[in-house]
Amino acid sequence: MKVARECVDILESKTKTARLNVRVYSDAGACAGGSAKRMKRIAFAMTAILLMTAACATKPVSAEKEAAPPLQIAQWVKGAPVNLADLKGKKAAVVEFWATWCPPCRVSIPHMTELQKTYRDSVVFVAITDEAPEDVKPFVEKMGSKMDYTVAIDDKVATAKAYMDARGVNTIPYAFVIGKDGAILFHGHPLDEAFDAAVKKAAEK
Repeated sequence: MKVARECVDILESKTKTARLNVRVYSDAGACAGGSAKRMKRIAFAMTAILLMTAACATKPVSAEKEAAPPLQIAQWVKGAPVNLADLKGKKAAVVEFWATWCPPCRVSIPHMTELQKTYRDSVVFVAITDEAPEDVKPFVEKMGSKMDYTVAIDDKVATAKAYMDARGVNTIPYAFVIGKDGAILFHGHPLDEAFDAAVKKAAEK
């Protein structure tokens, strides 16, 4: 998720710069010129935040019916190994791509846990990252029951390539809802209402 991480880093950098500009230009003693000039600079700084947010945001996308690729996992960090072929006809699945360093990913964790508890009998949730085990394990252990679903480490980003790269997606968190028939029903941001609706639909089918 190199591109996604760079996106987050740039956004955080721009946000810090914009906040600094707001502090500096709102100080009448520190700025030369009239209030109109200061307000123009503040508006420019805030616009930078909005533009970067728009560039980094993910949009939910309803996918055409297609078979979900198999999960290629190097290590299962939490929960039992998941084989999508074994779930076919029995349970639906959610495959989410995330990272420990990603703030938006951390925000989505409680929601993912809530949904896993709600649909524990019909949907299996799997979170996949391409980070090193020494970075992932401590994070997952610290989260404990707050991150109560299966967590795995991608095998040389093979799964990310099959799901994310194949669809031109380079931002995280990003989730795929897979029906009991093994087909992708939805892919998009896990905090979007459309994602919740897709999970519910997959669980009921």
